[in-house]
Amino acid sequence: MNLLKVSIKYGELEASMEGTFNEVWRLVNSFFKQIKSNLISDTKGAVITTKGKSVPEILIELRNNGFFDEPKNSRQCLTRLKELGKTEIKPNAIQMALKRLVETGELKRVSQGKGFAYIAPYVDFEGD
Repeated sequence: MNLLKVSIKYGELEASMEGTFNEVWRLVNSFFKQIKSNLISDTKGAVITTKGKSVPEILIELRNNGFFDEPKNSRQCLTRLKELGKTEIKPNAIQMALKRLVETGELKRVSQGKGFAYIAPYVDFEGD
C-alpha cells in the first residue's frame, strides 16, 4: 500500500502528514480548519464587494467568510448575491458557477432533501 506524504505551511502554522488517503485527508482537513479560523479572526466583519467580480469570485469570497460552512442551495446563494447588490443575476448563472466551483474543488456538493446543497470543502458534513 502506498502512503501519502504531505507537508503544508501557512504563516506560522506548519504540518507534515503521512498515511493512507483517508488519514491524510482528515489531517489536512483539520489543518485547513485552523487556517480558516485564522482567516476569519483576521477578516471578522469583512465587507464583501461585488463590483467588477464574477459570480464564482463572489461565491469564493462568501466561502472564505463562512457562508458555506453550512450547506446552501442555489436559491440561498442567489438570494445572498442579490442582497449584496448583484440583482441582475439569473438562477442559471448561479447553478453553473456552483457546478464549476465543485469541479475545481472550491466547493463540495452534498445531498439535501430531494436536491443538492453546496458546502466548503474543508467542512465535515453528514448528509441525509
